[in-house]
Amino acid sequence: MIQLHRSTTLLASALALLALPGLASADDVQITPTVTFDGSLYTYHYSVVNNAPETLAIVSFATYPLPDALTLDPTTFPTGFDIAFDPGVGLVSFLEDSDPNTPGAFDPGTTVSGFTFTSAFAPNGSPFEALDVAGNTFTGTTLAPNATPEPGVSALGAALVFGLGFATRRRSRKASA
Repeated sequence: MIQLHRSTTLLASALALLALPGLASADDVQITPTVTFDGSLYTYHYSVVNNAPETLAIVSFATYPLPDALTLDPTTFPTGFDIAFDPGVGLVSFLEDSDPNTPGAFDPGTTVSGFTFTSAFAPNGSPFEALDVAGNTFTGTTLAPNATPEPGVSALGAALVFGLGFATRRRSRKASA
């Protein structure tokens, strides 16, 4: 029984360490929005500033989980980047496109502008999360077509992300053994 308790404690400690964010300053990653309203639609324009020491892999923020919460126009994306919208969970992500012939990266010390979409919903504070190639997580707040999330929803989302990361690490270690 003591061995089981010790194993459980070690597993809980390991999961807690995985949940610790990388050493990050609040200003390492910023998502700066400009929002305009034409009387019927809001147009959201974003710039992503990366002052972190590593290249960012993905930048995501919450929005309404509705199929028509926003409209993407691929002609408005910066060269070498995509915007992904998952209406099931209400998540917008900025990431490099899959074409190796187009330049585009969230390199350290850069600002990438031109991420644009429209929505019938007004802006509200929305949490964002950025992940760099070394696995460090950066968080902050931006404006998005979003209702203010309940704290439990954010905690649940974070727990799911860390759980998936743990499972992926475990699977990759098994495969290499």
